[in-house]
Amino acid sequence: VRRIQDMRREAAFDLSDRITTYYTPGGGDIARVMASHGDYIAAETLSTALLAENPPADTFSQEHDFDGVKVTLAVRRNAG
Repeated sequence: VRRIQDMRREAAFDLSDRITTYYTPGGGDIARVMASHGDYIAAETLSTALLAENPPADTFSQEHDFDGVKVTLAVRRNAG
């Protein structure tokens, strides 16, 4: 949640902007965390979707290291 919130700030999104969050899981643990805590993560970050896929070109993305597992996170402001 903190890393996605930091990315929202770095991308200069407004506090109320709804976003779509993309992640490319670096292993099964990340997918399990997103599946079991996805509702909480989405609510805390104002994400309307958490998608386990490569992000489109128009996203703000960063690579993160979660205890040795590399994961790409990307956020995109929703239209409208």
